[in-house]
Amino acid sequence: MSPNKSLRFRGVCEAKWHMWTSLQRCCPKGVPNKKYMQGLLGEVKKNDDVHKFFTDSNIEINDLSCLSLMQHLGLPTPLLDYTIDINIALAFAADGAKNNEDKSGTDGYCSLYYFDLVEEKDFSHSVQKILSIGIKTGAKMLTDHLKKYPNEPVDDSVLRNLGKYVQLRDLENLEFAFVEFQEVAPEVCTLDSQILNLTNPNLVKQKGGFAINQYNDKTPFEENWNMRTKERRYKLAKDMRPCIIQLPIKGIYTMQRMKCVDIRKDVILKWSKINSIELYDKSESIEELKHLLSEIKDGYDSLVIENE
Repeated sequence: MSPNKSLRFRGVCEAKWHMWTSLQRCCPKGVPNKKYMQGLLGEVKKNDDVHKFFTDSNIEINDLSCLSLMQHLGLPTPLLDYTIDINIALAFAADGAKNNEDKSGTDGYCSLYYFDLVEEKDFSHSVQKILSIGIKTGAKMLTDHLKKYPNEPVDDSVLRNLGKYVQLRDLENLEFAFVEFQEVAPEVCTLDSQILNLTNPNLVKQKGGFAINQYNDKTPFEENWNMRTKERRYKLAKDMRPCIIQLPIKGIYTMQRMKCVDIRKDVILKWSKINSIELYDKSESIEELKHLLSEIKDGYDSLVIENE
């Protein structure tokens, strides 16, 4: 793990690759990403075996917990994986890297992306902070009501369990966000302290969190990040004056460009032989669930293609 607890890392096995989400890479041609995601998520959520998995794990099923599961078992989502552990990020950079005899160009390199949350003050508005505003507002309304009408009981069960009912539409308007860690614990929490690690053992192994990339269907994550930097926002506002009303980007801003280090593939492959890190849960039950989700996707894709 990095000695700097505020650093976040992502390893990419090809330096020439952009950081596209699996939704951007796998969405059928001609179908808007968000429309496809809504339909695929609906198919996953209504599956009986998926419900059994969540029930057996003692996890309330909602759109965000389903997306977490889908992300780590090979289905398209608008999420990208990050980790608090630099060694895990390096293992991901080595995973899939193939040595290239031509070391003069980018083909001979993989990449390590990283950023510091301490430096990214505006970036601290994570998904759970954004969505928890509704919970806090509801709690205050309930408290005010009980003070004003102490003899009128109110059913607050929905309010207390609001975290169970997070819908994709709550996330669709987030062009750019981060499902953040609770300090350095190897599980991801969101909303009202809901823990998502049990939705998928890979989250524990990878000490992972998620970034959301939804500015549009064609902008990779690093470009989405970099266009929100303080310098770029200032230049954009200056270029748009005097007619500027608001910047054409919503949500979280960043302070500086995302950092990236390119590493020679022969070096990272040599490192991975010495530092063997298991990234995935390959248990029979997880493999069966992965196969099930793949079948759900194939069935949904065939319907989408027929209707286009």
